[in-house]
Amino acid sequence: VELLPGRGLFDINLHLAGDLMVVEGEPANGDPAEAIAMVRAMMARLTRATTLQDFHQDAARQLRGLVGFDRVMIYRFRPDGAGEIIAESTGSGVESFLGLHYPASDIPRQARALCLLNPFRMIADVGATPVALLPPAGAAVAPLDQSLVIARSVSPVHAEYLRNMGVAASMSLSIVADGQLWGLMTCHHLSPRLPGFAQRTAAELFAAMYSMGLESRLHKTDGLDEQRAREL
Repeated sequence: VELLPGRGLFDINLHLAGDLMVVEGEPANGDPAEAIAMVRAMMARLTRATTLQDFHQDAARQLRGLVGFDRVMIYRFRPDGAGEIIAESTGSGVESFLGLHYPASDIPRQARALCLLNPFRMIADVGATPVALLPPAGAAVAPLDQSLVIARSVSPVHAEYLRNMGVAASMSLSIVADGQLWGLMTCHHLSPRLPGFAQRTAAELFAAMYSMGLESRLHKTDGLDEQRAREL
């Protein structure tokens, strides 16, 4: 869509927030139709993984190849709410977080609920200066629900948390199995980074397909465990 004369094409994202339609635009970068072909090839390679750990590791490696972040991790939630990095792909010289454990308070309950509502979150530049919304809060217009807004600002506490880790940009994709938040595909970059709309579309689609594949493998593992228990 050409929003501004002479400024080229823009990719447009639309969603409803109550009675409002939220329209977000960004300069076009790549063809979203390419996402289907990219994800088809990625899933074909992923289905060849023989173990569950290989499945996770290959997913991290392929996602990093797609979006170009310095670090891509598979973050799994444990039954008590704590988290663990179970697979990772990093660039040369990038610190590894593989095997690290995090308390349940690291990702609060409210944030997890948002992860189920909106499976994609992007912070292109942790150090960016937030831009105020107009009209300001308290005006005649009700505050805007930004739960699904891609370009929304990030909590100052979370921004400081990322800066303390040396992270300048991040992207997270929810892993949902059996309707529950199983974990996250988390990407870190050491400098500001914004993948194009086509790359992000492919990443979202890949995460959804990965979640379906994971759910199938978990059910198969549960079935084998049940069978072995009956045999014993």
